[in-house]
Amino acid sequence: MSEALGNETHARLGLVDAGSDEHADGPQVGLSVCIPCYSASAAMIQESIDSAASQLPSDAELVVLPNGPRAIEALDAVTLPAGARVVPSVEVLDLVTNWNRCLDAAGGALIHILHEDDAVAPGFYRAVIDTARRFPGAGLYSTASQSFGAPLPGEDALAAEPELLVGLDAARFLLVDDRHSCGNIVLTRRALELHGGFLPAFEYSLDEEAFLRFASSGGIGFHAAPLYRNRAHAEQLRHSSWLREEFIREYVGGRIEGTRVFGNDAVALAERSSVERVVSVAVTLAQAGYLEESLQQLERLEAFIHPHRSRRIQVAKVLCRSRTALALMRARRRVIVGRRR
Repeated sequence: MSEALGNETHARLGLVDAGSDEHADGPQVGLSVCIPCYSASAAMIQESIDSAASQLPSDAELVVLPNGPRAIEALDAVTLPAGARVVPSVEVLDLVTNWNRCLDAAGGALIHILHEDDAVAPGFYRAVIDTARRFPGAGLYSTASQSFGAPLPGEDALAAEPELLVGLDAARFLLVDDRHSCGNIVLTRRALELHGGFLPAFEYSLDEEAFLRFASSGGIGFHAAPLYRNRAHAEQLRHSSWLREEFIREYVGGRIEGTRVFGNDAVALAERSSVERVVSVAVTLAQAGYLEESLQQLERLEAFIHPHRSRRIQVAKVLCRSRTALALMRARRRVIVGRRR
């Protein structure tokens, strides 16, 4: 069991003013762990809840937010720890609304939105709280992320010294660092009060804009131990999300908008990394048969970022128009996969 945050750190993170007795009638909440549930199985949700509940500090709360009838039914088969709160929504809410509902339900100075299909390794919250003590002025906190099935980090990793990522380094971590996986971010009450919650304009890509905005108020306190366990599975592959007409505006626009406060270098990094990712996904979707839709997204990307001709996008468009080239890429991928096996 980790130690509590402590009154001084509570105050500096923005929960209460130093010396205030505003919360004297009830326990102060240093950390809120919110688990929004959508479509994961009861077994996955149980793993997520258990991973957090086993290491919560004494001044923490656990809030589970099932979103819609399917999630409520799955939660009926889950064993909740003593003291956990359930805040259900019978109506199926969109992602932005439900994540903002997490913020409304949370009472902590630190707020972690733990994904229903992920988990935290032992020591995650201890590392976050230790980093918060070290850098109380940061806007966000994070450990490194790793795949769900990877070996748990040892004590030497837990003993690593945390660091403060600011400016372009903070933007680079959120945009291109493979140690970042969305769910490993812990928000601060102070950053939320300064910047507000998640913006509806960015829908499915809400974190791409918001985390950059929150990080602008003090940077990211980062612990390098890979303590967030990110589970990638087939249900996450939603072609419809990438092929929606608004996707470029939401995903790429959010990344660019979020980096503006970090300066031109960060904006250029957001543009470049967005092009690389969208081009890669568009080609993959074209191989899956979404040729016309992929071409349309590449054209939207070209118009959104580069009014002049972009060589990378032009090459991708030529590739997506060629069924022969796509077939060769599929064959090459099968050979590579066969060799790895």
